Amino acid sequence: MDERLNIMIMCYLATIGSALRLMVGSGIRLPGNEAEWTAIAPQSGMLNHGFQYRKNGFGCLVESAGSEAISVMFGPGGETCGFTFEALMSFAGDKLDYYYHFNSANQMRDAFQAAIEDGDIQYLGNGLYCMINGVTGEREDHAVDLRESVAVDLEI
Repeated sequence: MDERLNIMIMCYLATIGSALRLMVGSGIRLPGNEAEWTAIAPQSGMLNHGFQYRKNGFGCLVESAGSEAISVMFGPGGETCGFTFEALMSFAGDKLDYYYHFNSANQMRDAFQAAIEDGDIQYLGNGLYCMINGVTGEREDHAVDLRESVAVDLEI
C-alpha cells in the first residue's frame, strides 16, 4: 500500500478510536449490528467534555463545540475499522498535501484504488472498506473495540 495512504488511514482510525472511547466513556454502548444501534442511545445527545453526537444511518457524527467533527461508521457486525474514500478525503481536508503529501484528490484516489486491487484494502460492508494484513490476510482492526470495555473518563 502507498505509505501516504497507510499513514492517512492509521491517523483516521486513531481519531475514530478517540471518538469511540468518548462515546463509551459517556455511557453509550457500541452496537453489534444495525438493529442494536437503532435501539440503543437516543438519536442525538451530549457526550463528556462538551462533545455532541447525532446518529446518521449505521453510525453517528461526533462533534466538538467548535466546528470539528468526525463521522463514526460501523461495519455490518458493528466493526469500527471501516472507512470510505470520501471519509478519508473529509478527514484530510485542506491538509491533503501538507500532512499526507498527496498532490491532488485524484492522486489519492489512484492510491486507494491500487490498494483495493492489491488486496491491501477490502470491502467490509455497509459501503465501508478495511485494511488487510498482508501476511495473515486478516482484517486489521486498528480502532479499539470497546464493546466489552469498562467506561473510563478521558482527557480530551
